[in-house]
Amino acid sequence: MNEAFLSYVWLYRMYATQAVLSCGRVFSVDSPGMLNRNGGPDFLNARIRIDGTLWVGHVEIHVKSSDWYLHRHHDDRAYDTVVLHVVFHHDREVTFPDGGTLPVLALEGYLDPNLYTRYLQWMADPGDIACAALLRMTNLTMPSQWLIGLGVQRMMRKSRDLGYLMDRLSSDWQQMCYVSMCRSFGNKVNDDVFEMLALKTPYRLVHKYSNDPLMLEALLFGQSGLLELHAQETENAYVNALADAWSHIRYQHAMDPIPPHLWRFLRTRPANFPPIRIAQLACVLQRFIHVNLLDEQELNNWHQQLPQLEITSYWQEHFHFGRTGKRLPQKIGTETADRILINGIIPPLLRYGEIYKQHDFISNLVDRLAEMPAENNRIIRQWKQLNIHPGSALESQGAAELYNEYCRVRRCLECRFGQEVLKTGCQPANHQQTLLCE
Repeated sequence: MNEAFLSYVWLYRMYATQAVLSCGRVFSVDSPGMLNRNGGPDFLNARIRIDGTLWVGHVEIHVKSSDWYLHRHHDDRAYDTVVLHVVFHHDREVTFPDGGTLPVLALEGYLDPNLYTRYLQWMADPGDIACAALLRMTNLTMPSQWLIGLGVQRMMRKSRDLGYLMDRLSSDWQQMCYVSMCRSFGNKVNDDVFEMLALKTPYRLVHKYSNDPLMLEALLFGQSGLLELHAQETENAYVNALADAWSHIRYQHAMDPIPPHLWRFLRTRPANFPPIRIAQLACVLQRFIHVNLLDEQELNNWHQQLPQLEITSYWQEHFHFGRTGKRLPQKIGTETADRILINGIIPPLLRYGEIYKQHDFISNLVDRLAEMPAENNRIIRQWKQLNIHPGSALESQGAAELYNEYCRVRRCLECRFGQEVLKTGCQPANHQQTLLCE
C-alpha cells in the first residue's frame, strides 16, 4: 500500500459507501478538496460533514496514522487546520495541543482488494502502456476531449520549450521558426543535430542563396560536415558541383561545419537518412524564406504547396553520397509536410501568440491542428493496436502526450483514462459493500 494509491481512492471516493470514521461517527464528503503537489497537507479546502456538521479544512493521507508523528507533522503549524486523517491502517490516535483528537478514516476493510491488485500489476508491467492487457479485454473508448486537452497541453509545452531560442535569436520570429522547422527534420533521432545545423548556418546566407538551389544545398551539406567527408569518394557531376560551390561559400564566409560524426544513421530507414532530409530541407527553404508565417493565408498556401515540391534528382536515387537506393521519396509528400507544420512551425507560432496575447491567433492554430489528419508514427500505431484511434493531429499529439508523460512514467492514477480502466471490472467485496466507481 502507498500514499499515491490512497490519494486516488480518497479523491475518487473508491471506498465502500457505509464507511465510518474510526471513532464510529458517521461522515459524508461534500468535496474531497484539491490535490496539493507542494508542501503541506495532501488535499486543501475539503468540505466534510461529521454527524451532520460541516467541517472545512485540509486532509492528510498516510498509510498508517502513526506516520503523522513519523513525518513530524505535529511540529508543523501548517497541519493545524487538517480536519481529517485518511489512512489505510489506524494504529495511533493523533492529538492536538488543545487535547482534541484528529478524526480518522481508516480505509482498511473498505477497499476492493482487486482494485489494488490491478494497480500493483500495472506498476510492475514491463510494457510502456501498463493497462494494455486490460484494454484488450474491454470495450472502453478513449474520451476525445481528454486527448484534445492533452494535445493542447503538449503543443503549448513544446512552444514554451523554445524559450531558450528567443534570447539567442534576439526575438526574431522568422529565424525562430527557421530553427524550429529545421529541427523537425530530425525525426527525434537527429533533431538536436538539425537544430545545430540551423544555428550554425546563418539565416542571412539561407536568404542569400534561396534562389539558387545548388548553392543552397552546398551551404547546408557543407555545414553538415557530410559533404567534405564523402565528396572525394564520389565521382559525380552533381557532387563535384556541390563541392566546388561549398569551397567558394566556405572561403567567402569563413564557415565552420558541424562534426559529421554527430549524425545518427543506426536504426533509421534509408528514406530518413540525414542526407535525404537535408536535401528535403533545402527544397523547403527555397519557399519558406519568402513566407510571412504570421499571415494565416500565406501559411496555408505554403503548407498546401509543400507536398508537391520535388527534391534534387540525385537524391531521388541516392540515400547517401555515392550510395543508390530504391523507393526513395521524390517529393516532400503530405506526411512530411504535415510533420513540418505540426512540429516545426506551429510551436513557435503558439509561443508568439502567447507572449503577445494573441488569443484568436492561438485558437486558429489549435483549430488547424484539429482539422489535420492524425499522424502515423510508432506511438500512434501502438495505440491503434489497442483500438485507440486518434481522429486528428490534435488528438494524435494528445496520444503522444499520454504515452510519454503518463504511461511511460506510470502516472496511471493521474490519467483520466487510466482511472476509468482501473475501475473497469470493479465489483463490490460483498453485498454489503458497494464501491463508488463514479
